[in-house]
Amino acid sequence: MRLPILLIFSTMTSSIALLGQVDLYLEPQINGDPIATVPMTNSNLSESSPVLDSVAAAEGWRWAEYNTTLVGYIPDRKIGKDLFPVDGAFIHLRASDESPVLTTVNTGDEIEILDTGAWWTVEFSKPIPVYFQAPSATQVAIEPVEVMEPTIVEETPVTTAGDDDLMSILDANIEAGEGPSFENNTRSPAEGLSQQFEGFFDKTKQRLGFIQPKADFKLLDNQDRMIGWVDIRGLILPGSLETYTQKRVIINGSKTYDKSSKTWIIHARNMRLKSEQ
Repeated sequence: MRLPILLIFSTMTSSIALLGQVDLYLEPQINGDPIATVPMTNSNLSESSPVLDSVAAAEGWRWAEYNTTLVGYIPDRKIGKDLFPVDGAFIHLRASDESPVLTTVNTGDEIEILDTGAWWTVEFSKPIPVYFQAPSATQVAIEPVEVMEPTIVEETPVTTAGDDDLMSILDANIEAGEGPSFENNTRSPAEGLSQQFEGFFDKTKQRLGFIQPKADFKLLDNQDRMIGWVDIRGLILPGSLETYTQKRVIINGSKTYDKSSKTWIIHARNMRLKSEQ
């Protein structure tokens, strides 16, 4: 049976709404002039996603990476003896530790020193996080269309384990001297895929001896058990790390299993504070 309809609201609506020109900002707010106005099909703009902040996301804010040339600021303490920013140094939007981080310095980056001082002014060329406000679905004209009635296919229910169950399984494997069982695979089916991790974010205490932490930060569960080390080298953060330290957070990123420490390493991409209910 064919059903004529006048308007379609589906998961495709957001894609339709993102056609056309968008203003790109360095923060998820309309603050000053945009750094660029580009079509969504621009080859320098990656595929976008909603921002993690639920309020901003409801207002239509999305983020993506945009390959461009910009001016940023690096604190003098992050300049090496060769008078070049050290690997892993944050490039800030403004000359302040509280300013959003545009990107991190990596070996091979194209960086030009423009000025020196307590904060060095640099010009760099690489992909950076940008934000834009997508038009709402009501602002997009959709022509009346006629579609075929969809065929409903029953799905087989999928049973998933809760966080406590997964942690118990992982603890049992670790106590037995084994890592998680992946059925002879070298990687977990979820390893390397983008996931969400929730827990208490804290700095790692440096240890003396043979066992050294795998990262400068860690994520703990409600019972202070280790969820995993947190690798922040690829973290894009709208603010200072101090804002998130010793707080409950939600991290978006991927994970890998470290056999030497029998612990997960979470490779953080974005992070936000966990809202208290």
